[in-house]
Amino acid sequence: YSLFEFWENWLPKQLGIATETDSTLERELHGKKGKDLKAQWRTKNPKDLFAEWGRQSSELACKSIYDVLPEPGSEISEELFMTWRNRAQDQITRAGFRVAFVFKELLAHRKHADGHKHGRGHHHPGRSVGRNFLKNLCIGIPTVLALLFFYRWHLATGGPTAFDTIFHSCVGELEPGKWMTAGEREGEKKR
Repeated sequence: YSLFEFWENWLPKQLGIATETDSTLERELHGKKGKDLKAQWRTKNPKDLFAEWGRQSSELACKSIYDVLPEPGSEISEELFMTWRNRAQDQITRAGFRVAFVFKELLAHRKHADGHKHGRGHHHPGRSVGRNFLKNLCIGIPTVLALLFFYRWHLATGGPTAFDTIFHSCVGELEPGKWMTAGEREGEKKR
């Protein structure tokens, strides 16, 4: 066998159906590590995820397969075969976990799109309404207080108020005791 034929044809046939259903990797992926991975993956673009997964697989192939190859023409030891068999089983488990994640995200996206069409929102995992409210509150309170302080200072130093600016633009400059509308001003200009 060539290395390609060994990994693509012969080794998968040797795996068969796993009888050991509770491997260490499976326990890790279904535990806290799996939840942490899903949380990280949700923040990334699917294209970037596939590129990252491809890099991980190629690094694994370089370090676990090509670096430990025996001399050309020699047979591999039973220990190396079992190591490669376990690596292949782990890669299949990881691939299944990743495919399940992608499919679940696609279904959630479809649910969200359908809900949006019908005017209903859909919960975004990882986004806390309470935390976002507190974040906005922490930003809003200092901003409003700073604006109020600035407006108060501006008024105290003799600056015009917003009402004065709007009023003068609508009515025009006023002489004490004389109120004039825009129509009256145009009439005086024509005289």
